[in-house]
Amino acid sequence: MAASKKTVSQAAEEKEIKPVAEAPVPPTYEEELQVVGVPYKTLLKWRKSIDAEIERQKKQIEEDFRKKTLLEAEALGLSINKVFGIANTEAAEIPVEEGKTKRKRTDAGVKATPFYQNPNDASQVASRRGLHPKWMRDLLAEGVPIESLIIKND
Repeated sequence: MAASKKTVSQAAEEKEIKPVAEAPVPPTYEEELQVVGVPYKTLLKWRKSIDAEIERQKKQIEEDFRKKTLLEAEALGLSINKVFGIANTEAAEIPVEEGKTKRKRTDAGVKATPFYQNPNDASQVASRRGLHPKWMRDLLAEGVPIESLIIKND
């Protein structure tokens, strides 16, 4: 029996070799990311995964840095508040929008000391916080200088 010789193309046709159309596997971090020719939906999935991992690692780096800084400051007997010029650690941060925060006033809930007084009615006083009361707006509209409304401490 003589063995028949076949060409490579004939052998491929017999075995019916077909390319597999599976989604490519994301590369490991040692490899360079090749995205040319990757399907759009696959790229979107990768982006979602990559964004989530970036955010996770960013939070971990921030937490590690915070812990390290606190430990070093404590070892040196320093106050983080003094080092970074923070007035009061009890000032909470109030979330405003995603990614943004608004600091809560350190004197929130504390009754403000009167600074202005109505010269026509001593019971009407106002602090320097917030909007001016109606009596004060009326006097200022009449041309009374605001300096004349300041309570004098004798």
